[in-house]
Amino acid sequence: MYDIMHPVLLEQFAEVHMFLTIKKAGSGRYVYLLESVYDPKTKKSKKKVIKNFGRYEEFIEKHPDKYSELVEKYGKSKEKFQAEKDETINSFFSAHIATTDDILKNFKGLYPQNLTHLMLRRVWKDDLLMTRFFDHLKEQEGLEFEYNASDIALYFAALKIVSPMSYLAGKERSPRFLGDPMSIYTTDDIYRCLRFLSKYKESIMKHLCSRVDKVAPREKSLLFYDCTNCYFETPYNDIYWNRKKALRILRRKLRKEIPEYKSLSDRDLNKVINESPEYNQLLEELISSLGEPLRMHGVSKEKRFDLPLISISLVIDEHAIPIDFQIYAGNQAEASTMIESIKKLRKKYNIKNAVMVADSALNGAKNLDMLLREGLGFAVAKSALTFTDKIRKNELDLSKFSRIKDEAGKETDYLYKIIPYQNVKYERTASNGTMISNKYSVDCSMMITFSENRKNRDILTLEENIKLAKTAIERKTPINLTKRGWKQFVITSDAVTANDTDNQSGTELRRTAPEQTEESKADKKVASKKTEPCIAAGLNEKIIEKRRQCAGFSAILFKAPPGSGKTMEAEYISSLYHHLVQIEECFRIMKSEFEIRPLFVRDRDSVTGHVLLCVAALIMVRIIQRRAAEKGYSITAAKLKEIMNSMTMQTLYRDDSHCVYLKSKEFNLANSLRNAEKENSPSEADPEFIFKLLTGEKMPAVATMEELRKIFKIKSMSRSEDQIRQLKCSVET
Repeated sequence: MYDIMHPVLLEQFAEVHMFLTIKKAGSGRYVYLLESVYDPKTKKSKKKVIKNFGRYEEFIEKHPDKYSELVEKYGKSKEKFQAEKDETINSFFSAHIATTDDILKNFKGLYPQNLTHLMLRRVWKDDLLMTRFFDHLKEQEGLEFEYNASDIALYFAALKIVSPMSYLAGKERSPRFLGDPMSIYTTDDIYRCLRFLSKYKESIMKHLCSRVDKVAPREKSLLFYDCTNCYFETPYNDIYWNRKKALRILRRKLRKEIPEYKSLSDRDLNKVINESPEYNQLLEELISSLGEPLRMHGVSKEKRFDLPLISISLVIDEHAIPIDFQIYAGNQAEASTMIESIKKLRKKYNIKNAVMVADSALNGAKNLDMLLREGLGFAVAKSALTFTDKIRKNELDLSKFSRIKDEAGKETDYLYKIIPYQNVKYERTASNGTMISNKYSVDCSMMITFSENRKNRDILTLEENIKLAKTAIERKTPINLTKRGWKQFVITSDAVTANDTDNQSGTELRRTAPEQTEESKADKKVASKKTEPCIAAGLNEKIIEKRRQCAGFSAILFKAPPGSGKTMEAEYISSLYHHLVQIEECFRIMKSEFEIRPLFVRDRDSVTGHVLLCVAALIMVRIIQRRAAEKGYSITAAKLKEIMNSMTMQTLYRDDSHCVYLKSKEFNLANSLRNAEKENSPSEADPEFIFKLLTGEKMPAVATMEELRKIFKIKSMSRSEDQIRQLKCSVET
């Protein structure tokens, strides 16, 4: 719908107006009549002195009437210029348009223009100082390139917030954004910018972190760490692609050096290379020169085991704002990457006496030992299902538990008990041909928590899984054992036919995976080669009893930073773990809203640049959320995306000299009634609020390009050739 609340204005492509000004020069002040001309080709306004009236004091003393005349004529030139445009337009419409509906008949082109990249400029340029940083980096490093890294990075970071897509599609989408920000850049410029961001990733993240410290003061005493993985839309990993690329390079080299190879096909030349030890060695050297494989198959959290992955580790602060990230190959385990990530983080930001909070996947003794050696404390989750028999037998008596109090000192529904705990791990590594056993032992505390609501939920889930398991047993369903879902509660039997299972006793039934002996492991390897299925034959009562015993319980391993003198009370530990959901939300935003995956870039540098832009976009979203919260408004990343997509300026186009922009607002018809009921809610952020929050200005109902330049404080913005061409096409059709 279009909200036309103002007489439609006329915008000339080259806007000229004169104005009177007083400028200081040396020890005196002088009166000038200036002419200002905006040239859309150079995207700059040029000012020219029409006349110099001399010193200000002498001129008003000798020619007071002349000065008053000049002030009346040129002193309020901006208002006069606007009035002249209004008068011209009003006379035009009164002469040619009888009704409001005739506007669309006279102005045939309607072209929506998104404003997101312009609204985010203040956060990007003024709060994060990214434009100044990139200029300084370019000058300091002596870099020479044609493109503006700040403009490209801002546009694609904004694109991830409102309409995530590939970089090629993003370039083609640019004309849909006011000013067509990518019109002067090539696709190669964009990919070069990604590699530039990767090369200076450490400096960029350090700068962003320092700026966030100014915008949202933080102590960095609480750090939240987690990992996720993202997939690529290709079935082959980098081992395959690196070998294929190395073969292509080697074939080109051989054909250039040995003439008889020129007539051979790629397949025949590959055969020659494979049969030659010398060429094989050259091939391996070329593969090594391409670097460590990054896109690798691994354990996917989204069950995309058919696609190669990368692993991303992220650290956020207590305000859920990212501090830094690292990228690893998709086949590297999360636990193994934590040590390197934390060491880099502590050294880079000189972090001391902080508490690292992480989930249960990272609570190994080796990782916890590393944190203590780095001078950090920890609070990591531990599943009740990993409790030893001794803990389950002696430490789960609820009569010995106490109630956790909230920040206000009121008792909650959660019970807790703190016990000493020793986390021990033995790791065998090879050194000089011999196996060495390393022991990692961490003495810490474990807070066991209990919730009645959690218990009811766990029991309900258990009963549903038992029903599914019983159904499978009754139907003699062929299954593969797993540690997840209802299948973990089933005992299977090896069977050639379903009838064979009827005569088997319980002692002959196959054990589930968690309780396998060496003998059964060997049996499993043999069974895996068979074509016959495993038949669901009975319930595993031992695992079911364990689940019932642990229902409602959870635990946290914790220890204060060495030498810090900090005390970690139960309420504090409980709040830390509940805050862990913040980092999970960060990953959810980057995956769901920013669509960080699938990745459409291939090489390591482009991947790093892509992830950096996603993190930068998340930082801007968090800053906006904090500022909205300070004014009593709450807004999610999904709602912010919806609002920014709805805020567009419709281009009302007749010809190159007649073009204005109308505020438009898109309504969701399905939710129109609900939105109307919430319209006056003080806690619901709306488009007008977001626009003013980001620009400091009210969104105009009708505006010219010159007025939009002033609102967004960008002199170089204008319509691109692509936009003009598409507008003309819409008029012709």
